[in-house]
Order: sequence, then C-alpha cells, then structure tokens
Amino acid sequence: MITGLLLRHYKNYENQRFIPLMDCPDHMFSIYIGNNGVGKSAILEALNEAFCNHRQWNVTQGVKKTDSYICPVFLIPKAQITGKVKANVEAVSNFFWSDEPDKNANVSTTAALKSFIDYKNSLKPVFSKSHYFVMVGT
Repeated sequence: MITGLLLRHYKNYENQRFIPLMDCPDHMFSIYIGNNGVGKSAILEALNEAFCNHRQWNVTQGVKKTDSYICPVFLIPKAQITGKVKANVEAVSNFFWSDEPDKNANVSTTAALKSFIDYKNSLKPVFSKSHYFVMVGT
C-alpha cells in the first residue's frame, strides 16, 4: 500500500514536501479538502503520471525537471515478497526503518524530511515486524 508521497518541485508543490496518505494504522483512508489550486489533484496526478502511466510530468514553473522528483512511500507485507528480490527489499527496508535523523544533518534542517521521519516513526511500532518500508522515486 502507498502510505505517503515525497515530492519536490511537482506542479504547485515547490521545494520538497512530504504528504502522508494515511495518518495512522487505524485510518487507511484519506480525504483531501481545500480550495482550488492547493494541490489536491496533484497528489493523484503525481502517482498516475510517474508510476501508473509513465508519462512526462509537470514540474513547478521555472524549475528544471532534473531538480524535481516524485517518490511514493510503500508498506509491503513481508509475506508478499519472495524470490531473488527479497534480500534487496529487506536491506532497503531495514535502512529506512532504522534511519536515525540525528545522524544526518540534512534531516534536521529540512521540514519535509523531518515530517517524513516523524511519520515513519509513528508507523514503526505497528508495521516494522510485518511490513517492508520502501521508497521508490523517479
């Protein structure tokens, strides 16, 4: 399941933003409400354009595409990953589950990454034993 989205310079999301798609393990349904032009549709378009249909996507006006990215955050049940990729997925997941923000100076100065780490830490007690935590960006 996709649980969050890290964006940088995508449409009206300037700079780096972390958008949680579920706020806690008991609430796996999200509703986004807001005025026109605040980015509600951009969340779904980012997932659709970059990962479902592999289309070219719109970057924030005035920014180079090479400076932007779309990176969804996944929780994958461990039982669903088998075969040759299991060791690689487990290594990536272990890195993300155990990443400590105090050891990385960039995290403490970036609000989006701090938000992402806080979010990950809120999921860890419930999901770390049963699910892989993986990010894949484009």
